[in-house]
Amino acid sequence: MASPAAPQKAPPVPAPQTPAPAVKGAAPLVPEFGLQEDGAYILPFGSGLRLAPAWVGKAKTQIDKKHLPPLPGLRLDSIGFDPQNRSAMISIKGKSAIPFTEDKDFKLDFDKGGKPADFTMHTRIMLDWIDRPALEVRWTPDDGLTAKLAVNAQKLVPKSLAKVASVTGDINLTLDKGKLSGDLDSVIVVRDVVKAAIKGSFNPGGLAADIALDSQTKFLGEVTGSGKIDSAGTLSASIEKPAAELPTPINGLSFKGGIFLVALNNDRTISGGFTDLVLDYAGLATATASFNLSAGKYSGKADLD
Repeated sequence: MASPAAPQKAPPVPAPQTPAPAVKGAAPLVPEFGLQEDGAYILPFGSGLRLAPAWVGKAKTQIDKKHLPPLPGLRLDSIGFDPQNRSAMISIKGKSAIPFTEDKDFKLDFDKGGKPADFTMHTRIMLDWIDRPALEVRWTPDDGLTAKLAVNAQKLVPKSLAKVASVTGDINLTLDKGKLSGDLDSVIVVRDVVKAAIKGSFNPGGLAADIALDSQTKFLGEVTGSGKIDSAGTLSASIEKPAAELPTPINGLSFKGGIFLVALNNDRTISGGFTDLVLDYAGLATATASFNLSAGKYSGKADLD
């Protein structure tokens, strides 16, 4: 018969570790950002932007703007240092400078440890043809200014055209390195009046788009025009032709005089019409007429001669 196994001893409990004595002459731990022992201040830009003690000083003071790098989308006015203000030891003030947006005052605060305060700025994209949408902008040391905005395609037409217009092609915009980017690929159709196709983009170089217009007026044949959104963000496009050059789908009907105009305007409205139009029907009858466009519909009068 086998003898019982000897009882197992519990492993010894390790003795508490005592901190190793400091090595004489070893460098003390230095905070990564914020106020340093030598009086300098390190901002959390990139791997760290050091503001030398001579620039910062030991009392409340203003720091020369030349010591900060450009911050895309922001225009710096002042940099303040206040050693007594632990939550806002560095305070950077100025105005936003994002193309096509409303300039807004801003303030970036950094505490004693270099941590930035939460930053949110509310502005607007100052383009009438998308109805000046609101834009919420955030800032962090790593990413700079950032924002995302989806503009519903319906913003391309005013309420006065809502019942007679259809629109496709939402506009998705992002803010990166202080500039807006995004593609424009939208189509507006105003029933029985005009079709407008907008193609272009916001890009680092600015804003550019082409606009192609096609008449949808029933008593005209194929009539086209064009326009653009220029570098300043202004939209303009039109079809403008002497009426005598216009084709008609009605046999025997021709136009002998007058001007035909359809304009897509920067304020999203559609304007134009026929001015001093002279109609001739197979030499049997003539008429003079004027029709104006308002709220996407023609209105006017014609007189038989």
